[in-house]
Amino acid sequence: MSFRREVVVRIDGGGDAAGIARRLADALVELNIVVDRRGPDLPYEPGPAAATVLEPGVQWADHEDNGVKIHTEPSMYHSFSNWARPNCDRCGARVGTDAVKAAFDTWLGATEPALSCQECGWSAPIGNWPAPWPFAFGAPAVAFENWPPLDPQFLGEVREALGGRTRVIRTFL
Repeated sequence: MSFRREVVVRIDGGGDAAGIARRLADALVELNIVVDRRGPDLPYEPGPAAATVLEPGVQWADHEDNGVKIHTEPSMYHSFSNWARPNCDRCGARVGTDAVKAAFDTWLGATEPALSCQECGWSAPIGNWPAPWPFAFGAPAVAFENWPPLDPQFLGEVREALGGRTRVIRTFL
């Protein structure tokens, strides 16, 4: 059995995470995208309108472990075995593994570090470095567990609802 997750996480640490999460949950329930399951592991399950937020042409696949969890405490999100080191936005060089590991540890300490490209000198916060399978630390976050691929437009709306700087983290196991 495979596992799929798409997480949208706010990485800039701004705003009232609990308030933002509550407003987003209320909006998803109101739009019938999710319904309240009242369970501790996945408190929301897909609602009658869940299929409307999937990538065009994708069919809904119902499983008992489809669900949504909204996190209010800062946490690390990554792509597990799909993870790949980020590339420089200016020259395309890959940042070294040791530098990424150090940035990961620093970010867990609640300060998002900046990384500099060893090839061209470009520097940016680690959350701004492009990567096909990134990691991110922050809150609030909304995790769509075992949902088919979500429509990029819908993901954009979720990012807007979270506010600030966000990342989308995809996991396939």
